Amino acid sequence: SEKVTAAQGQSLTVEFDITFGKHDKKYMDYTITDSAGNALVYAHLCAYTSGSSTITAGGENIIDDYDALNAAMSKSNTGYAGNKPTHFKNEFDFKTQRVYVTVSTAGGGSVTYSGRMQQGVSGDISKLDFSCSHGYADRACLIDNVSVSRMSGEQYAMRFIPVSNES
Repeated sequence: SEKVTAAQGQSLTVEFDITFGKHDKKYMDYTITDSAGNALVYAHLCAYTSGSSTITAGGENIIDDYDALNAAMSKSNTGYAGNKPTHFKNEFDFKTQRVYVTVSTAGGGSVTYSGRMQQGVSGDISKLDFSCSHGYADRACLIDNVSVSRMSGEQYAMRFIPVSNES
């Protein structure tokens, strides 16, 4: 209900699992938005025809290898019950203004895409939206294990040497 803000040097990570149910031309969408209303990541995914999927950061599709995306998404059965979850990890590095989206399946493929954030992002995550274009009971997409976390930035050891003002 409240935004998650990255302190200086921290990155934010949003992770979740999607279990895809099969239906031709069905899309699963998710959007991660900051408090200024900027879409940090927008994904429009079809596990069964991955060539029509998009993952957008900074207004540009960052998918550069559809074969790797296809191998990283779990899909095999008509209903969701027989499919494994596909894991999505969205990492936001506000220092470098980069987004990293990793798609993986246990025992399957894994691929990471990266792109630049748009100008003017506020350094926080305030909203997660998930939607699916079809809602057939056993062919729906299931969302599970949603987490938002902060990852600390670079750590430095500092040494102080006291100086006396006495002469």
